[in-house]
Amino acid sequence: MLDEKLSEYQQYHIWILIGAVVIIATIQFFMNRHLKRDVARLSADLKKAEIKFSKYHQDQVDAYKQLYTHFYEFRAATQRILYFADRDADHHIHKKRLQEYLVNQKQLMHFFKSNRILFPEDTCKKIDDNFTVFARFTSKVFKDKEDLENFETYFDANFMEMYGNAEGEMDKIKQRARNLRESEEYKEAGKKMWKLIQELENDFRKLVK
Repeated sequence: MLDEKLSEYQQYHIWILIGAVVIIATIQFFMNRHLKRDVARLSADLKKAEIKFSKYHQDQVDAYKQLYTHFYEFRAATQRILYFADRDADHHIHKKRLQEYLVNQKQLMHFFKSNRILFPEDTCKKIDDNFTVFARFTSKVFKDKEDLENFETYFDANFMEMYGNAEGEMDKIKQRARNLRESEEYKEAGKKMWKLIQELENDFRKLVK
């Protein structure tokens, strides 16, 4: 009798243990499936974030490269106005260089404003400050171009009356370039632009490290 009760007791506990094992296995199965789903979702989210960051980073790199190119071309256009007149002082060439400067300046400002969101706040501030200073020099360039055009109109583009001879033309064009080169507006703006170009180069190198 005692043996029968003991056997029943053992069987009862065995069934309890089997049931517990089944319940635990079931819970573990669903937990693992839920965990795998969460891990898969997290991996997908991380992949999307990585792609977005990679795209944003590449956009920044491209924007810095193009901005640097715009600044370099703008600086080159400035140098041509100020220093090349000593070797080819010519009315038409000088006027063309003034126009090239104004076009480069406009393209530079348009590119920066269109892509401002890609640059850090401190970089934007430095560029804004540079534009503010250079605006005063740009006004002098625009006025010089306007004066040349008015000069042409007044004399009906008769260069003999305008300059007398080739030597007179060279002297006056050289003087125009010298006036721009020695202006306080350029002395201030030229230093700031060269410093900004160097800073942009350093920022770019940090970005691609």
